Amino acid sequence: MAMGLKGEEAPEVYREDILYREWGYQLTARARYFLAIDYFEKSAKVENLRTLIGLYRALRKCAKYFAAEKLSEKCMKTDPDHYKVRRMRVEALFQIGEFSHSLVHAYEGMRRHGMTFEHGVYQANETIEDCVGRNTSPIALLLLFPWIRRLLKHRELLIDKLEEEEDELADIAEGEVKFKVNDPEEQEQARIKRLHHIIARMDMGYLTIDKDFLEEIVNRPETMASPSKRSITELLNLANTCYRNAMLVYHIKDTFDAYTDKMFPLKHRCLEALYKTVAQVYIDPRNLTCLDNEEMKTRYLKHHLGIRVATLPRDIDLAWMRTVNLKETLKMFRRRLAMASVSLELAWLYHEFCKFLIDIHRFDLARFFAKKGQDMAREANCDQWVLNIEHLMLRIEIYQNNRNEARDSALLTLAHARKLNIDCLIDFYERVVRIVDEMDVERDFDDITARQQLILELMPKEMKGDVDFLWRRMNVVPAKRRFSVMPGCKPIDRKFKLPSTRRTILPSLPKDPERDARIALLKQHAPPRKRPGFVNFQEFE
Repeated sequence: MAMGLKGEEAPEVYREDILYREWGYQLTARARYFLAIDYFEKSAKVENLRTLIGLYRALRKCAKYFAAEKLSEKCMKTDPDHYKVRRMRVEALFQIGEFSHSLVHAYEGMRRHGMTFEHGVYQANETIEDCVGRNTSPIALLLLFPWIRRLLKHRELLIDKLEEEEDELADIAEGEVKFKVNDPEEQEQARIKRLHHIIARMDMGYLTIDKDFLEEIVNRPETMASPSKRSITELLNLANTCYRNAMLVYHIKDTFDAYTDKMFPLKHRCLEALYKTVAQVYIDPRNLTCLDNEEMKTRYLKHHLGIRVATLPRDIDLAWMRTVNLKETLKMFRRRLAMASVSLELAWLYHEFCKFLIDIHRFDLARFFAKKGQDMAREANCDQWVLNIEHLMLRIEIYQNNRNEARDSALLTLAHARKLNIDCLIDFYERVVRIVDEMDVERDFDDITARQQLILELMPKEMKGDVDFLWRRMNVVPAKRRFSVMPGCKPIDRKFKLPSTRRTILPSLPKDPERDARIALLKQHAPPRKRPGFVNFQEFE
C-alpha cells in the first residue's frame, strides 16, 4: 500500500495557493526570506495581487532588487491604480538607481495619496540633488567632447542665420507677444510653478511670501536701481544671504520631516539640541559687556524689559499697517500645540505664544501660558527655558505696573542666572533689580507726577492711602481712559433706575445716624409741595 502511494502523484492540498501564500508571509515575518520566496513562487501559479506583493517584499529583503523591479512592473500592469503597487514601483526603481523614474511615480502617487508618497518624493528629490554619479564612466567627458564641439559649431551657424533672417513678429505689438498664452510649454511651466508655490505654502506658511519676495529681488536686480551703487550692492548681497538662509532652513526642515526614526535614530537628540540652542539664542543678546557706555547699557536694558525710553511716539501710536493676522496666528499656535508632545518643544511653543500675547496686550493669558511653559521647562530639566520664560513674567509685571511682583520676579530670575553661572547674565539681572527699585524715583521727574505728589501732600492723613491708590490706578491705564477710573467724574444719568451714589475724595462731615433718621422721618410726613385748590395769597402782595 505504501509502495503504491509513492508511485502515485502527491495529493492535492485544499486551496494550496492561499496556504503557501500565508506561509510565505509568516516566514517573511520571521526573517527566513529565501524559504519565503520558495513558498511565494509555489503560490504564484495563481496570479493574485496579495501573493505578488508578498513575493516582492521577500525579494527586496534578500537584496534581489532587479527581480523585485520586474515584479513591480508586472504588478503595475495588473492593477496600476492600487496605491501599494505604486509604492512598490517607487521603491523598486529607487533601489536599482532609477531615481528620476522613481520621483515621477512618487509625484503621480502623491496626487491621490499625499501622506503615503511624501517620503518617496523627498527621498528621490534629495538623492537626485546630492548624487555624484558613481556609475559614470571616467572617460565620459572625452567621449562627449566631439559632440560638444559639433554643438558649438551648430550654435554659431544658427546665430548667423538668425541675424540674416527677418523678424516675423516685427509688426506685432509688444503687448501681444509679451505673454505666450497659447504656448503649451509655457502653460505647463506656469502650472508646475503654481503647484510648487502651493506645496511650499503648505509647508512654510507665511515664510513663502518672504521667500518669493527675496527670490524676485535676486532675479530682477533692476527693481532695486538707485543712484547709490554702494547701497544697492549691499542690499543685493543681503537679499542673497537672506534667500540662501531661507532655502537652507527649508531644506533642513524637509530633511528632518523626511527622516524616520529608523533612518535617523538620533533625530530626537538633534531636535533637543536644537531647542536648547534656540533657548541660548534668546539669552545671548542679554550680554552687556560689549557696551562701554553706562548710559547705553541702561537704555539697552530698558529695551529688553519693555520700558519706554524714547520721547518720540511709538510705532503703535502711528498709523502703521498690521503685519500679523491675529486669527491666523492663533490658529497656527493652536495647531502646533496640539501636535507637540515633547516637553522642550512645548516649552518653546509656550514661550513664543506668551511673547505674542504680550504684543497684543493679553497679559492674563500671557501669564497663564508662561506658567505652563515653566512647568514644561522644569519637566525637561532645561534651566535656559526656565530663565527665558521667567524673563517674560518679569516683562508682564512691568507692563502692568506691579512693582512688588516685578521685584520678586527679578530676584527669581537673578537666582536662575546664578544657577546657570553665567557672569554676563548675573550682571544683567542685578541691573534689572536696581532698575525695578528705581521705577518710582524716575516717576518723580515727570510734571504730572510732581503735581500729583503736591495734591497728595494737601490731603488729610486718613485719605492719603486712598488718593495714592487712585494715582496708581490712573497711571496704569492710558491717558484717554484715566477719567473712567477717577471717582466722582461720571455724569449723572437721570434715566438710570437703580440707586447710585457719587463718591468724592473731598473731606466731608462725620455721619450722624440720628440726624439722618430725623430727616428721613420729616420727609415722610412733609406736606406735598402743591395741593389742589390751595392759593398762596402772599405771592400777590
